[in-house]
Amino acid sequence: MTERLFIHDPRAKARDAAAQLYPKIDGLQGKTMVVLNNHWTCMDEMIDHLGTALKSRYGVKDVIQFDVPVSTAVDEAVIAEAARLGDFAVVGLAN
Repeated sequence: MTERLFIHDPRAKARDAAAQLYPKIDGLQGKTMVVLNNHWTCMDEMIDHLGTALKSRYGVKDVIQFDVPVSTAVDEAVIAEAARLGDFAVVGLAN
C-alpha cells in the first residue's frame, strides 16, 4: 500500500489589487464613518476617541458602528449595509 502525503498551503491566493480598490473620497468633511466593531479589549474606547477626533479635526459628520464577530467573517449583509450608509470604513484598530 502506498502512503500519501498531503501538504496544505495556509496562504490565501493573491487578490487582484485593481479589483479591490474603491474610489478615493474627497476629504472627510461631512462624511459618515462606518466602524466594524468586534469589541476586543479597548475597541469601544478607541472608536469613541477616533470618532471624536475625526469630527473635531476633519469635520466627519457621523460615526456608525456595526457589531461584528470576534474571530469569524463578517456577514455579507452587514458589509452591504455598511457600504450603503457610510462614505468610508474602519475595519480594524490595533489594541
